[in-house]
Amino acid sequence: MVKKIHRDLLERFIDKVGNMADILSKKAGDTRTQDSLIDHVRELVEVIIPKCNLGDPALDDLCNEARELCQYNAEQLKTAETVRERIATKAKKVEAKAKATVSDYF
Repeated sequence: MVKKIHRDLLERFIDKVGNMADILSKKAGDTRTQDSLIDHVRELVEVIIPKCNLGDPALDDLCNEARELCQYNAEQLKTAETVRERIATKAKKVEAKAKATVSDYF
């Protein structure tokens, strides 16, 4: 049961962080970057996973890494191309790490 909870949390994490990586990897004018993009990741790593995680240090580590993704708002990510690229790269790395971890839950 605990593994299923952790797997579900990890799948949500991969979905939200992966979506952020995909959107931020495109040029600012090619997508609609909205605050909800950041809010979804922030809510997951600051509220949902900490409340639902039952002692899995891998999930804690992923959340700690993903918090860096939430330090800017949508307007900053639209207007500062270097920031956008840096956060997109970080999101891809965090997503890849999460995908590598998911096999531990099956």
